[in-house]
Amino acid sequence: MLVTLERKEWENFDDEELFRAVILPTVHEMHSGEAPLNKFEVYKKLTLGQRAVFMFWVLYDHSDKEIDQFYTWIPYMRESEQSYWPELKAGVSTIGDEALLLFLNDCEKTFDLLKQVNQKHDPNWKDYFHSDLVKHPELRPYVRSLHLAFEKIVPTTISIIGNYIRNVPNEFVQIKE
Repeated sequence: MLVTLERKEWENFDDEELFRAVILPTVHEMHSGEAPLNKFEVYKKLTLGQRAVFMFWVLYDHSDKEIDQFYTWIPYMRESEQSYWPELKAGVSTIGDEALLLFLNDCEKTFDLLKQVNQKHDPNWKDYFHSDLVKHPELRPYVRSLHLAFEKIVPTTISIIGNYIRNVPNEFVQIKE
């Protein structure tokens, strides 16, 4: 799904504006269908670059705002049957963001540790809930540290995405003169 942009927009957008311009139409299309199959069909039609940018959007949109949301979203992406985590890591490799890839590896290690802590408190524990951070405050510093690291990485990642889009515009846009 290529986005049509006026040449003036294309030339004047900063990295974040360009990132949003090329991904939000896909996000809206995904949300217009109720069935997960429809979302998967839309995803399959995306170019390699669009998939990479979309998967970053999924991470960014769901985990950038609040530490509690971050705490539940990262494990969801990792453990989901839809292969979100491998797709995210493949996308990050596609755009060449080494720092974000290292961050994702840190997330894996930290969330494996958090899982052990949760299971120590409750052997039947299975899912990450916001309430874990209240019931077990010792988890919060680990999650806060990762969340702060994520907030620091995001501007650089968006810059990398902007450069990637500009280097392979045919994967994202049709420029209207």
